[in-house]
Amino acid sequence: MNQSKETKINEVSERSRAPDGFRKVEVLGEELYVPVDVTAPELAEKTFPERKPIVEGLLVPGIYLMAGKPKVGKSWAAMQIGMSVAAGIPVFGGAGFVTRKTGVRYFGLEDSFQRLKTRQEVLKDRLGLSELPAELRLSTHLAPFDGPTGNNGIYQIDYLVNRDKANGSPTDIVVIDMLKNVRPSKPAYESIYEYDSRAFEGLRELVDWLNMAFLLVHHTNKGEGTPEDFLASISGSRGLAGAVDGALLLDRPTNSSEGQGKLLVAGRDIEANDYDMVFEHGLWRRAGSSLFQDRDSIEFKAAVLLAKAGQPKNVTEIAEELGANPSSVRSALSRGAKVGRFVSPRRGLYSLPPASEDEISA
Repeated sequence: MNQSKETKINEVSERSRAPDGFRKVEVLGEELYVPVDVTAPELAEKTFPERKPIVEGLLVPGIYLMAGKPKVGKSWAAMQIGMSVAAGIPVFGGAGFVTRKTGVRYFGLEDSFQRLKTRQEVLKDRLGLSELPAELRLSTHLAPFDGPTGNNGIYQIDYLVNRDKANGSPTDIVVIDMLKNVRPSKPAYESIYEYDSRAFEGLRELVDWLNMAFLLVHHTNKGEGTPEDFLASISGSRGLAGAVDGALLLDRPTNSSEGQGKLLVAGRDIEANDYDMVFEHGLWRRAGSSLFQDRDSIEFKAAVLLAKAGQPKNVTEIAEELGANPSSVRSALSRGAKVGRFVSPRRGLYSLPPASEDEISA
């Protein structure tokens, strides 16, 4: 990295640590920070960065919790969101939620790189991506948000995000799995509500400064909350839900690796809603959404061809009609068959499974 970029990063990092919303004055020889104020006409003349949605209907710049009970598939959903945003494809299926393609920082704090590699390979195949998005950057460590200056998670994110920007690859969303690994420790004298209410104090300044989104994975309280008031089910007091800009709740039966589920959302800048979802072997999708999200992939083009043909075709026939390399076609069809996008009645022959017409047109 050249010197000018490094200097720019250091300057931005220093500014993000300064008191936010205050100015320094001297009173009787002593320094005092007082709140910055403006008149109503002055405020009317101010301009602010546009808060563009990152995922339509789910995420705009701000702090968001994604909660669910253990083993519901939160980590799968978190990486799926990150990978979809980095690839610029809809989140949770072709009829899911439109994304704004941008860089993503993903912190899998309860995973190893080996586990993250396995998860991203499964999702790449299930999403039908031809390649993994380089805009998705993954880490397995992040310091707590109340750590000392040299080992503080907020300062670390500040540095990494500004380095991404200086390198011409801006990051607009940070995904942290899980919240409990980074949140400040609780003093003995503090109530749970007070502790929860200040959970994102330092992070709030960084969010406002960088105009980006943070999605933090969290647990739910057993047996609490209702669909009408699902925020009550988020683990902790009401102070935690009140401290964030929005929340997503994932729910489904956890006695199998697939099944019907729900996604409930609410927030200051997103409309409260609930969506029918399907969870299938690591992949969440909005009910009725297509699994073929990369419309330029060999898998999708082969699926369209087979849908029109209405009968099985072999690899050579498909490759010829697509004008593609037979080896690439064979690999794509084999990969798709493993996750149920194609069926192979015999070696080298492929067709679409029942009801796949809806998948292709969704």
